[in-house]
Amino acid sequence: MLKPQKSLRKRELKEDQLVTTVIKTQRYMQEYGKQILIGVAGVVAVIALISMVVLSKQRSNTIAYTTLTQAEVLYLGGQLDAARQIVENMVKTYSGTDAAGIGYHTLGNLALDTHQYDVAIENYQIYLDDYDDDPVLSASSQAGIAACFEQQKKFTEAADLYQAAVTANPTIFLAPQYLLNASRCFETAKDIESARTACQQVLDQYPDSFYSQLAEMTLARL
Repeated sequence: MLKPQKSLRKRELKEDQLVTTVIKTQRYMQEYGKQILIGVAGVVAVIALISMVVLSKQRSNTIAYTTLTQAEVLYLGGQLDAARQIVENMVKTYSGTDAAGIGYHTLGNLALDTHQYDVAIENYQIYLDDYDDDPVLSASSQAGIAACFEQQKKFTEAADLYQAAVTANPTIFLAPQYLLNASRCFETAKDIESARTACQQVLDQYPDSFYSQLAEMTLARL
């Protein structure tokens, strides 16, 4: 008759331990439950806020791209003033988005097309300083500034910047054209040796490009 009592005691001990654990848990929750709930709520709030920010940025970028597309259509249609106004409003409203970066590059192009060279330089530089996340746009922005310098008759500065665009982004499609632009500017600045070097660079680095023929013709003339 002793075995059942032993088994009973074991069961009672287990039940006592369970009760003790439950009681401790209850007391802990009574004492710290509010803090725990606040902490959990805080974490949930942070996660929710991050999700909202991400979604908000995605929505903003989508809207900004849509607006930019509308401006590009006007730009291609020759309605430069209307395109400029739309892009200027877009970059202010959606500053920091990828579309805003493209917008500043577009504003640079618009200003260059209308001979507002200082304005063009300013917008290209904003892209390079604050965005600069696409090799094609980066090289194009540098080349845009170089084109402004060329129009301002700063030929050596223009040539150097055309070359810098290629040095930083040698694989872009327009790299050999930028080198020929550099050669033209060096020639205008009476730096014939540098002009020849830029042409030779086209032949050495881009021998299969369309521009290699132009480089050969230029070298033969210089």
